[in-house]
Amino acid sequence: MKIHTHLISIIGFLVVLISSFYSSSALAIPDPAICGTSYTLPHNTWRQITLPCKAPDGESTLADILGDDLPGTQGVHWAVYRYNTTTESYDSVNLTDTLNPKEGYWVAQVTGVTVLLDMPDNSQPVPLITPSTYCSDAGGCVEHSLAENANAVQWQMIGFPFPGSFPLSKLRIVASSCTNPEGCTLQESAANNLLHDTFWSYNGADYLAVTGNQRISPWYGYWAATLANASTEKPMLQVPSSSFGGDGDADTIEDGVDNCPTIANVDQTNTDTDALGNACDADDDNDTLSDVDEINAGTDPLKADTDDDNVADNLDQFPKDSTRAASEESAHRVLTQASYGATLDEIKRIVRIGTDAWIESELAKPSAYDSSSDTHLTHLERTLQIAIAAEPNTNWYGTAIFNQSTADSSVDEYQMATWWENAIGLHPTNQAHGSDQLRQRIAYALSQILVVSNGESPLNSRGEALSAYYDILAKHAFGNFRDLLGEVARSPAMGIYLSHQGNRKANPATGTRPDENFAREIMQLFTIGLYQLNVDGSANRDGNPMSYPDTGTALVPTYSQEDIEEMSKVMTGWDLVANNRYGRRSNRTGDYTQPMEFTPSEHEDEVAAGGDGLVTILGQTFALNSGTDQSGMDAALDILFNHPNLGPFISRHLIMRLVTSNPSSAYIARVASVFNNNGQGIRGDLKSTVRAILKDPEARGDSYKTTPGFGKTKEPILAWTQLLRAFNAVPLDGWTGQDRATPVSGVYWYKNPQRQFAQAPLRANHVFNFYSPDFIPSDSYFVSNKLVSPEVQIQTEQILLEFNNRVYSQLLNYEKNRITVERGQTLSEYASTRSYWNDQIIIDFTPQLELFEQVLDGDTNGDFVNMEKTDTDGVRFRSKAIDALITHLDLLLLGNTMTPEFRSGLHHYLTDAAGIRHSNDFKEARNIIREAVRFIVTSSSYMIQK
Repeated sequence: MKIHTHLISIIGFLVVLISSFYSSSALAIPDPAICGTSYTLPHNTWRQITLPCKAPDGESTLADILGDDLPGTQGVHWAVYRYNTTTESYDSVNLTDTLNPKEGYWVAQVTGVTVLLDMPDNSQPVPLITPSTYCSDAGGCVEHSLAENANAVQWQMIGFPFPGSFPLSKLRIVASSCTNPEGCTLQESAANNLLHDTFWSYNGADYLAVTGNQRISPWYGYWAATLANASTEKPMLQVPSSSFGGDGDADTIEDGVDNCPTIANVDQTNTDTDALGNACDADDDNDTLSDVDEINAGTDPLKADTDDDNVADNLDQFPKDSTRAASEESAHRVLTQASYGATLDEIKRIVRIGTDAWIESELAKPSAYDSSSDTHLTHLERTLQIAIAAEPNTNWYGTAIFNQSTADSSVDEYQMATWWENAIGLHPTNQAHGSDQLRQRIAYALSQILVVSNGESPLNSRGEALSAYYDILAKHAFGNFRDLLGEVARSPAMGIYLSHQGNRKANPATGTRPDENFAREIMQLFTIGLYQLNVDGSANRDGNPMSYPDTGTALVPTYSQEDIEEMSKVMTGWDLVANNRYGRRSNRTGDYTQPMEFTPSEHEDEVAAGGDGLVTILGQTFALNSGTDQSGMDAALDILFNHPNLGPFISRHLIMRLVTSNPSSAYIARVASVFNNNGQGIRGDLKSTVRAILKDPEARGDSYKTTPGFGKTKEPILAWTQLLRAFNAVPLDGWTGQDRATPVSGVYWYKNPQRQFAQAPLRANHVFNFYSPDFIPSDSYFVSNKLVSPEVQIQTEQILLEFNNRVYSQLLNYEKNRITVERGQTLSEYASTRSYWNDQIIIDFTPQLELFEQVLDGDTNGDFVNMEKTDTDGVRFRSKAIDALITHLDLLLLGNTMTPEFRSGLHHYLTDAAGIRHSNDFKEARNIIREAVRFIVTSSSYMIQK
C-alpha cells in the first residue's frame, strides 16, 4: 500500500505553498437520501472523503463504518489517515477510532478491485446551520467555520457530501469585511485577504486547481488556504442549498424535467453505448476525460476522438490537430527508451498515432516465434543461415548436430551479426528482422539480468548456444517470467556458464558435493537479490513488503548458505543432449541448441548421506524427485517465482535499463504491483510489466525530465545503434569471408564491439553484467545525493576515446557518399577490397545532403553552387543551410532538446573551422554534415537520456 509514499508527496506539495496545515470539517444538507449513497474507492489510489451522515450510537468506529466494506487487513490492504493539526503530521486511524462526519480523511486500498463504501443503516444526516440571510433566503445552506484555530495563513481540507456537483463560484464567505448580506464571493474574499479563491484536489498523483466556474464534486476533499485576515475575522464558508434546487446544475434544464439534475448537460439523450443518458453521464464519450474538462479544453465531450485521427483525446497530445497526436520530442523520447534508436519515419509515425498507440503496436507485433515456416527467422535460424552462406565449404553437419564436429569459433561472430541485424532493424531484404524493436530491446535488457557470456569455454566455440539462449529471451520478452525462468535454467548456455551442466549428486567417498554456482546466482542475481524488499524496492525490515518505508537499519538476508546448499541439490542431473559422457565439457560434444536433458541417476537423492530426499528452500519443503520430470526443478523455481522480492527486483532492473537509473520508489511500486498482478490475477506477465514501465508518468511526463537524478547515461552500444539507425545503416554486400574466397552479402559485420565499447550482448566479463546496478560514480554530486549511474562504470577514459575514434572512423570511411561520390567507386567495387577482418556496416548521408543543398541552392542536383554566395538579406546561403542541418539533426539525434548554447557553438564551428573547408563544394558539404553528427554524437547531450 502506498501509504507513506503518497503522504510524503502530499506534504511536499503543501510545504511549498505554506508552512502549516489545518484539518477541516464539513457538514451535509438534511437529505436522508444522502446517507444511502455509496462511495467508489478505486484500487491503489489515494482518495479524500468526508462522511455525510452520523452513524447510530455504537456503530461509529472505523470498523463499524468502513471495516465491513474494505476487504483484507487494515495497514496491509487498506488504511485511513487524518491530519493532526497539533503535530502537523498524518495519524493512522485505528479500527476502534470514531469517524467524525465533520472531518476529511485520506483513504487508500490495494485489494486489486474497486470497493464501494456504504454508510450504516439508519444513519442520520448532520444538522443544518442557517445563521445568515444568505442561507435563509436561499432555503438553508451548509456552513463551515474557517480558521477557528488558525493563525492567519493556513491550509485546511473541506469536503462537500452533496447529491451532486456544483460550481465553485456558488460558495460565499461571511465575515465582518463582507458587507454584502449574501456574503462575499471567493474573488471578493481573496481581495479581502480572507480565503484564497482557488481550491486544490488530489487525484492520486497530482494536485489539480479548481477555480471559477469549475465544479466541486461530492464526497471529494479539497484543500483551501485561509489568508492573513482570517485569524481576526473568523470567516464562515457557506454553500446555499439552492445550488440543488430549481436548476441546480445550471444547464438550463429545470430539475423537475432534468434526467440528471446534478450534472450540467443540456442533452438528455444517450449518444454512446453505456446506457446512460448524456445528462447523467459525466463522460459521454467514454474517453476518461470528464465532459467539464473537455469543454474547458475545447474538445468535444460527445466524441472520444475530436480530431478524427484515430487517437482518443485522452491519449492525444494534440486532440484538436488531426495531423499529430504526439510531439516530436515525445516521439523521440519513447524511441530512445523502447527501441534501438529513432528514425525519421518512426518519429513521424508516433507524431501521427501517439506514444501509447505506438507502445501497444509494438507489444502486438508478430515475432519470429509465431511460425516456423515464415521468413521471420529466429536468432538461431539466422545465425546458422549466415554461417552456411559465409563458409559453404565448412562441414557444419559432420554429425547430425550443427557445429559439433567443427566447433568453429566464427559461429560466435555470426551470432553477433544476427544481433546487429535485429537491433538495427533496417535490413534491405530481411525486413521482418528487427521490425519488433521493443521485443528486441527487452530481450537485451533481460540479457543483462539473466547473464551468460561467451567468455566461458566452450561457448566461444559453440556460438549457436548464444543464439539459442537469446531466442529464449526474445521469445519470452512479452511472455511470463516463470516460463522464461524455466527455459533459462535448462539452457545449455546457462548450464555451461554457471556450471550446473553435468552437476552431480554428493559422493561421500570422494568428499564431493553438488556445485553451488547456479544455485547462488539464480537467487542473488536472477530473481530475489540479497536482502528482503518491499514492493517499492526499499529494504523490508518489518516483514511486510506492502508497508514502506520501514524504520530501522538492519537488512534482512533473503536467503542463507543453507538455502544455497539445498538449492544446489536440485540443480543436479542436467546435461547436454547427445553428450557422449555425462558432464563432459568439450568443444565437440553435445547439442547446444536444445534444452538440457535430465539424468535421474546423477540427481541428488540423499541416499548416500542417509537423508530423507526432501529439501527446504526459503522455508518451503518439497521432494527432490518432485515434478513430472522428477527433477524438483519446477518446485524450486516456483518458490523463487512467488517470492515477494521478485516483482520489485525485476521491475527495478527493467526500469533502469529502459528509462532511468534512479527510479522513484513509487515508480518501482507501481510497476512491481503490475508484475505481481496484471489485473487479471496473473503474476509475472512481462507484457503488462513493460507496458506499465513505458506508460508510467515518470517515463512519459515532461516534468520528470527536469527532475534531479532522473534519466540515465546511455550504454555505449545503445548510443552506437542509435547512430546507425538514424542514418539508415545497411550491410556492405560482397566482402570476402573467412575462407578468403566466398563473397558475403546481407550481413551486418562488426564482430567484436566489446573491444571499443567494453560491452556487447552476451559478452560480459562476469555474471554481474558489464557494470553494477548500484555503481555510484566518484563525483560529489552523485555521492552526496546517493545516485547511481551504472553505465558510467565502463566509460573509462580509454573507452571514451575508443568510442570517439569509432564514431570518427564510421562517419569518415563507412558512409555511402564518401565511397560512391568522393572516391568514385561503386559499393560492389569497394566491397571487393574488403574482407572478414574489416567492419562492414554502411551509413548514408544522402537525406542530409539533399536537405542541405535544398536550403543552399533550392535544388538537389549535387553541385552545391551557392556554398560561397550570400542571399539578398545579407546572410550566406551556407549559414542558412547549416541552420537547417542543425535543426534536422537536433530532432533526429536529440529529440529537439539541443540547448541554445550548444546550437550557437556548433554553428560557429561548422561555419569557421578550417578542417571543414574544401575546394570541392560537395566534399565541404559532406564535411559539414560529418562534423555536425560527430560533435552531437560525442556530446553529453547525446549520451544522457532523459
